Amino acid sequence: MTVSVKGTPEKPVTIRSRGNSPGARVSSLLIDNAENIKIEKLSITEALIKNSQDVKLERIYSSKNIEILSCKNVQLGYSTILSEVKIGKSSGVELHHSILSSAKEYLIVSSESPALFSEYNNFISPENKFALIDNNKLNSLDAMKKYVNGMRYCISSPDCFKIVDGKPYLSPSSICSSMDGKGMAIGAFEIWHDVPVAEITDVKVNYLSPSSASISWTLPNTSSVLWRVRGGWSDGRPVLSYLKYGTTPDCGKKIVSLGDIFNSVTINGLEAGKKYYFKIEVPKNPEVWLPDTNLPPFKMLEKFMKTWKAAETELASFTTPAKFTKPACRTLYLSPKGSDGNDGLSRETAWKSLKKASVEVRPGDTVILCDGVYEGTFRPVVSGLPDFKITLKAENCGSAVIDGSNFTRPCGILLDLCSHVVIDGIVLENFSAKLFGNRAGMDYGQLEIIRSGDITARNCIFNAHGQYQSTVLKDVFDIKFINNVFMFSPAQIAGHYINNIEFRGNTFFYTLISNFNVFKFAANSEVIIKNNLFAGLSKQKVLAHGVGINGEWKDFFSEAKNKNIKFVCDYNAWYFSPSDPYNFCGFEDFPSDIKLPLGVKRLQDKFGIEKHSIEIKNLVFTSGIPVDYMSDDFNKLFDGFLKKNKLTLKSFELPDNSPLKNSGENGVRIGAGIPNTK
Repeated sequence: MTVSVKGTPEKPVTIRSRGNSPGARVSSLLIDNAENIKIEKLSITEALIKNSQDVKLERIYSSKNIEILSCKNVQLGYSTILSEVKIGKSSGVELHHSILSSAKEYLIVSSESPALFSEYNNFISPENKFALIDNNKLNSLDAMKKYVNGMRYCISSPDCFKIVDGKPYLSPSSICSSMDGKGMAIGAFEIWHDVPVAEITDVKVNYLSPSSASISWTLPNTSSVLWRVRGGWSDGRPVLSYLKYGTTPDCGKKIVSLGDIFNSVTINGLEAGKKYYFKIEVPKNPEVWLPDTNLPPFKMLEKFMKTWKAAETELASFTTPAKFTKPACRTLYLSPKGSDGNDGLSRETAWKSLKKASVEVRPGDTVILCDGVYEGTFRPVVSGLPDFKITLKAENCGSAVIDGSNFTRPCGILLDLCSHVVIDGIVLENFSAKLFGNRAGMDYGQLEIIRSGDITARNCIFNAHGQYQSTVLKDVFDIKFINNVFMFSPAQIAGHYINNIEFRGNTFFYTLISNFNVFKFAANSEVIIKNNLFAGLSKQKVLAHGVGINGEWKDFFSEAKNKNIKFVCDYNAWYFSPSDPYNFCGFEDFPSDIKLPLGVKRLQDKFGIEKHSIEIKNLVFTSGIPVDYMSDDFNKLFDGFLKKNKLTLKSFELPDNSPLKNSGENGVRIGAGIPNTK
């Protein structure tokens, strides 16, 4: 493959294969007379880079030489090279976060002293042939420091990878698996983990009603983090185990768990006063769950499953109560200063962790989060009941924060087979993006609702910090979002297989791609979008014609007609920057054949929606939070605001003279703000 193309610093040219490991194979790569290019995730036999400048190569696997000749500013990072790197008549060469290994050749060869910089590399040479520079044989890392700049955090550690299917995967015990300065791996490939024999422990029947049973269990040594490919966020959910149950010992019914190490399911539709048998099974190979499939094998992972052994528990049983007993309906407290050894029944004896609350909460309970920051995930092991909901509530609206620990946790609140829940007044932020979010049995959602319904989220702030941290909905019913702020996510709300959903009185602030990415609604369902404020779209997507503020709905209106879906979208407000040339609301692909700007009138004329909605060019919040998404200084101004102000619903309050104060249905406010009863 020959690359001779010139990008610009602002718009470099990128060539890469999909995924995070070198996927596409190229026998020979020639980069000649190129500028401002980036090559990623290729598996090559050899490469020659000449007469080029500003070239970046990342996630490259090369089994033979890489030669850099007459070049300026070449970076080779996160790569695995099993031969020499040759440098000639070049400057500004940077080698970082890579593994160089050769049995006989020198790892780096240069006819003169290059301007070479090196850090976070592992040099593996059984004969200590680290570099040959200007005829100087450098047989130690210390000797290299005289000729190579940097040399920070460089090591020589053999046996750091194992060859599987001809590819050098990192060994999990190797220092290379976590030495990149952020606790992550160097080199081009994933970490290889041998999957152990499955174990099933801590099987508990947590709650019984006349018609339901909630059961949990643990898989301590078969987490999908051991084998799931990093970045596999577009794949289905792996099913590592399931519960079989029935009124006879053959357990003829099955319900899958989407958990990872920790698993819990709620079985509905049981008979009162009946004995049921059950057991937990781990299949030989993981299956994949999607709402519209019958659990096909997770084929992507078959080669990782060669040592997987199925497991199952002994047969157990439970008997449903003959009559319903009213739950205790307790008020439980959490505090960052609490202790999980307390009883949780008062502020003074509050629990500390969301994990404790997840295990102890029962239908009808209200969990109060005292002011402060909480790390972890709220994941109840039981479901609420229609008349006895589970409530997770901030004691003071906006002062309880569930924090993703600097973007390492996948999810803040996970409701799977957990219906009849209310979430009130909580701030969620700093969770991992979709690239690393699919782990621990979770997607990348701050709030994730799966196979559940009758869920209300109100008075909350979902701050995605520019990452894919959507509110994720899959196979859900009767979902309500009321008086929330959704901000800084590429897709604020993402979901499919939905039966009844309502968005009322929310503020969607500075969306990066689209507010809604929801589809596949159930027949005869309702979709209600009222009294919401849509406050802008990222400048990048505006200028690229994006997908509009409300995005991927282009087939919705025909679907709604065919499925008899009641769709009501009205009494909303749309803010467009004075510098926005398009005012594109979305709900369709960008139309190129009509007069600009588009605005709300386009929705009224084409789709018959938004009849009472308004469009504004001057949006003001009493807090002074910046709003002009087309401004080049927007991010700087917003960062400055955050340094001086705490982000709460009060930050999005409207001044008394705002037209949004009473333009909603029945004269109510449009957009989110301090909760009120009006």
